[in-house]
This record gives sequence, C-alpha cells and structure tokens, in this order.
Amino acid sequence: HVIHYCQSYYIGKWFINKYRLRKDFISCEAPLLKQPPADVAVRYNYGLKPDRKRKKYTKAQPSQMAFMACGLIRALNQAAVYYKDHHCDPKTANYEYSYVFHDNMEDEEFDDDDTVTKNVTADTKK
Repeated sequence: HVIHYCQSYYIGKWFINKYRLRKDFISCEAPLLKQPPADVAVRYNYGLKPDRKRKKYTKAQPSQMAFMACGLIRALNQAAVYYKDHHCDPKTANYEYSYVFHDNMEDEEFDDDDTVTKNVTADTKK
C-alpha cells in the first residue's frame, strides 16, 4: 500500500503536515514528535490546526484522521530514530518525544461559534 503524504492530518490538537515539519527534523538535535494517546480517535470529534482553525468531523472522520496522523507520526519518528542511531553521538542525540505544533496540548472547550471558551486541564476533567 502507498500513502501520498500531501495534506494535513489532525485530530484534536494532534497535527501533522510535511510542510510544517521543522526542516531539521531528521537530525541529531531535533526532538521526536510527541505521540498521540491510544484513544485519540474516540476522544475528539474535531481537529484543531495550529492556526486555531477548528474543523468538526462527521462520525467516520475521527478514526480516519487518527489512523493517518498516528501512522505518519510513528513513521516519521521511526525514520528519525534510525538516523539518530546510525549518525549521532548516543550521548547527545535528542530522543525526547516532545515536538508538537501547538503552543500547548491542553484540551479546550468551544462555544457554538468555535471560539475557545476555556482550556481544560487533566485536573478539571476529573
């Protein structure tokens, strides 16, 4: 199977786009992409781009977006790890899974006009 990686894929704030990926992603210094949680497809019925544009999804779209975003993040990380393992000093290579496209990864609540009403932290979800 072949995937033509030509568009953005996003679910919640989990976002991937080859044109927004930092140019030095495959390097010793760059961190790896933070991986989405296993339940990302059931957690979100929308996607939020880094430019704050929100897209509501139909019933089938969350699983489709999660499949693509998770698969691409995993594949890109595998390529970066392979590079680091073969070309970088193990003492200084950055294997931290921390690279994201949003300023923060907290969940947010929206009103009917898709305006953010508040950030929802893990403490407020309890």
